[in-house]
Amino acid sequence: MKIIRSVLLIFVAFQIFTILAGAQSPYPSYVYNYEGQPVPAPYSYIPARVVYGNETAEKYRLKEPEDFFVGPDGLLYICDTGNNRVLVMTKEYKIIREISEVVGISGAAETLNKPVGVFVTNAGEIYISDTDNNRIIVINSDNQVLKQVVSPKIELLSEEYIFLPTKLVVDISGRVYCLARNMNYGIMVFDKELNFESFIGANKVTVSPIELFWKAISTKEQKDKMQLFVPTEYNNVFMDQDRFIYATTNQLDKYKVWSTISSRDLSGQVSPIRRLNLSGDDVLKRNGNYPPIGDLSINIVDNDGGASEIIDVVADSQGIYSILDMRQGRVFSYDADGNLLYTFGGIGDEIGTLRGPSAIEKFGDNYIVLDKLKSSITVYSPTDYGNLINSAITSYTNREFDKSTELWKEVLTKNAVCEYAYVGLGKGYLRSKEYQEAMNCFKLGNDRRYYSKALKLHMGELVDQYFGYFATGILVLLAGIIIFVVLYRRKKVKSNE
Repeated sequence: MKIIRSVLLIFVAFQIFTILAGAQSPYPSYVYNYEGQPVPAPYSYIPARVVYGNETAEKYRLKEPEDFFVGPDGLLYICDTGNNRVLVMTKEYKIIREISEVVGISGAAETLNKPVGVFVTNAGEIYISDTDNNRIIVINSDNQVLKQVVSPKIELLSEEYIFLPTKLVVDISGRVYCLARNMNYGIMVFDKELNFESFIGANKVTVSPIELFWKAISTKEQKDKMQLFVPTEYNNVFMDQDRFIYATTNQLDKYKVWSTISSRDLSGQVSPIRRLNLSGDDVLKRNGNYPPIGDLSINIVDNDGGASEIIDVVADSQGIYSILDMRQGRVFSYDADGNLLYTFGGIGDEIGTLRGPSAIEKFGDNYIVLDKLKSSITVYSPTDYGNLINSAITSYTNREFDKSTELWKEVLTKNAVCEYAYVGLGKGYLRSKEYQEAMNCFKLGNDRRYYSKALKLHMGELVDQYFGYFATGILVLLAGIIIFVVLYRRKKVKSNE
């Protein structure tokens, strides 16, 4: 009865919070607690503005944009896909360059055709997935094509395969990691001269025993109608400062996602987000109470319901990464261990809501989200609460543990039920060797892993503190036993005489 009452109270509080919040923002702000229930939270990011291109020039209005990239020069490069071009914007969202026509290898003028991916190197070279031209090109500041790969011949792919490159990233050595449509072998890797090298990071096929059983007893006709057990395609890639590649997919079975959430499966076998090393191994940490999978509330009964459909990811230098949910139009941000920090965004027509989100980036302190259906960029700015969380994590990463502890205390003054703040506070106490305080915080934050670590250290501290007394007591006890035995034997000898 107490559990039911608690659930009802949380539900009512959430509904009241949503109604009150509606006057300030078009979407609710919440996180999930240890029980997997949505809990209202202060806003971390709120909509600041919406950009449709250059409002003063109709020719620079966006049309079905699919990707953007913040270059090392601080400019924003946008794949304005519907207009067959790449636009370059300043931090003030003013367009200063249009790339719709390039000078090809032969010297002739060539037009872009539905570009879907863009990346800019430190040297200023612009890599473009010129998708419907079946190629990847590299251009300079004069729009001259320096090198390109057109419909590469790859043994694993059939002769009929049509090369449709999409999202791409480039490492410091010039190696290109690219995705392509209708290709599920993982991420394509090209060397700096754009020669194909290999595939990495293919999604592993997960098949349940029940699926294998039905496959084994089915007829040939039934097997032909079944879904093939093949790897799913990635839909986006992002490379962080340590050269790890984040890759996302939205082709997950909602029943498997529901099972993963229900069982708190942190193995990563069913996951919309991976962090790959250069060998293609997934090294994403999943140490939270639930896997980083987006919304935990999944309606598996309603045909319109389903799991979050993650279509992009962005990570910062502090290890905070944010995934974009196309189904809910929502952003979920996690720390490096996979703990949910905050959520923002939603589906709708109001400022701050989305219709067809296609990409996310971090532009200065703001998050920006590209909307393909609205042909716009929505800018989300951090609130004081969001800044506090980000600063606390940054301070801890920079080993400023005292500062981090104070910031987490301030977070708790704004949100007393923030479980993650207690965990952050506990980590600070752990570093300061205040193990009992750390244990109390980890208990409030429902972090069993760190609680066990703090308990182990606390027990070691007690042993070190009282070992001298314990050892002295043992020695005194042993001495007493020896004296007793000696005296007893002497008494026995005398009695025998």
